[in-house]
Amino acid sequence: MNYKRLIKVEHGVFPKIIRPIQYEDRIVIREWRNAQMKVLRQNNELTSEEQDNYFENVVSKLYEKEFPSQMLWSYYFNDTMIGYGGLVHIDWDNRNAEVSFLSETSRSINDDLLDEDWSSFLNILKTVAFKELNLKKIYTYAYSRRSNLFPILEKNDLKLEATLKNHVKLENAYFDGLFHSIENNKYVFLTPAEISDAELFFKWRNEKEARLNSINTEKVEWEN
Repeated sequence: MNYKRLIKVEHGVFPKIIRPIQYEDRIVIREWRNAQMKVLRQNNELTSEEQDNYFENVVSKLYEKEFPSQMLWSYYFNDTMIGYGGLVHIDWDNRNAEVSFLSETSRSINDDLLDEDWSSFLNILKTVAFKELNLKKIYTYAYSRRSNLFPILEKNDLKLEATLKNHVKLENAYFDGLFHSIENNKYVFLTPAEISDAELFFKWRNEKEARLNSINTEKVEWEN
């Protein structure tokens, strides 16, 4: 897969695109992360120096690797960046990865926009993970207090796989850690037919069950 290419998806009536994360994105991402620490695995506010160091020494080197440990994209709607995320903790041997996504702060507190953003991003990411990277499984890990997120994940075919009871202490209270996942064999893609598919289509068309359910029940000749 060409990590640097643009990937476009139509979700609902709004065009959304992702592009590989850029150095200039770091400022707004730091603002979002610091404003939404309650839903992240982040204990302290990120400083400008920490964010600069991360982008210079980690993110910038992702493009150089054949099998990076993470692949991050900025998420756009009408040329405005409204989120970022991607695949992290990529295990190329076992072919699985964790989904990471964070939307712009004002959108994240609007349930309708949260649903729209997560659903669109997951739609793109499933295509990238399963069709382009041929991963076996992708999953999310989130704290149980993110109750508005879980129906969105399940609507997008990520099912609850495991619950770690009282797994994390946040603000003097314990919360469960929830894993949701989807496997490649549960996801179907449509792709344009190719001339190389002709022989397989010919075989299917002439099978007895296919002919019995066709308007024309006669066998098709290869020349036709």
